[in-house]
Amino acid sequence: MGGDLSVGYLDGLPPAQAAELDRVNKPGLTALRDYLASGQAVAFLGAGVSAPLYPLWTGLIGELVDTAAGRLDDRQEESLRALASQSPEEVVEIVRTALGTGAYREALRRVLRVRTDSESGRSWTPVQELVCRCTFQAVVTTNYDPGIVNARMRVRPDEVDKDHQSDHLYSIRGIWWADFLALTGRPDPARVLTLRNIESCRRYGSNSDVARCDRILGRLALAAGDTAAVGGHLAAAAAVFRDGDYLIDLAATLPDLAEHVRVSGDLDGAERHAAEAIAAPRGLVSAHCAALAVRARIRATQATAGDLDLLYSGRDAADAAARLAARHQFAWCELEALRAHALLDRAEGVDRGWSARADALHARLVPPGLDPDPLGTVERLVAAQKAAGAGSEEEEGED
Repeated sequence: MGGDLSVGYLDGLPPAQAAELDRVNKPGLTALRDYLASGQAVAFLGAGVSAPLYPLWTGLIGELVDTAAGRLDDRQEESLRALASQSPEEVVEIVRTALGTGAYREALRRVLRVRTDSESGRSWTPVQELVCRCTFQAVVTTNYDPGIVNARMRVRPDEVDKDHQSDHLYSIRGIWWADFLALTGRPDPARVLTLRNIESCRRYGSNSDVARCDRILGRLALAAGDTAAVGGHLAAAAAVFRDGDYLIDLAATLPDLAEHVRVSGDLDGAERHAAEAIAAPRGLVSAHCAALAVRARIRATQATAGDLDLLYSGRDAADAAARLAARHQFAWCELEALRAHALLDRAEGVDRGWSARADALHARLVPPGLDPDPLGTVERLVAAQKAAGAGSEEEEGED
């Protein structure tokens, strides 16, 4: 981050309070400067960085209660608001029951919509912008809003592949960005970004990043139903990870391979890939969750073919994936576990509500209003920035 971290942040406070805060915060600010200078600092962001643009937990529940006001009496509303800070999940469940599934999903979409500041028009907070201006190696967030992504595109449009004359992230950051785009339902920009990225990685001989790009392309092809393209990408990625002992990446790729061969009809092969992923070190939680969810889908396919006894094994795998994901707050992994349960429901010919739960979680993870073409947005921002810079240089030359 450019500039002094401490400049101006205590402006407006009484002198005595400012002096005390400066004394208390000085060691932390010194350590933060050192961490940022090392280039290895990772920012972990919670709900507070999105406030006040987005409400905190109590405020969020309050908005949900407002949507159910017509179906609750005054006493019930008052009780729910009082309980919001102590038993938030119970309050949300009461509201969901009062609204019904359809109205509840619509309420979630409305409450979790993309918001902009009424004065600045920005869809991110000053804290999110500050984080993006710092030299963090990566950012991890538990938030559902796109504020940190929008802030990064606005204040760091210069983080590009200079040799390709591209306006987009490349190497590992481009891979993370493409993965996020794919997860949030924007496969076309994810594919364009990854195809550009893989060429850059090949040119620089970064085989591991080439393999990670292949994995993204394989996942995109799998989601699109292009089974002919999936196998080549995923097999190439797995081969590099095995040869290079990239065990974490290999464990993350095996569930994708298992899902590919499952939808291709090779259930024995799918089981082998899933079993290998499950046998990976238990610390690889996301890979373990993904492998258990794939195993549940394999059991659903086998049950559909007539072996209904395997439904119990499938439920066990899906339950284990859901518990593990919830324990570690891995929402995307939890979504896959819920979808596996929904597939088992279809195989059994029943509806236990898993599909509705998966839809509700997906609505929380992918709020409406996300930029459908973020690559185009970045290109326009960079073009405007370059034009402004060129104009400033011309004015200086005339002076």
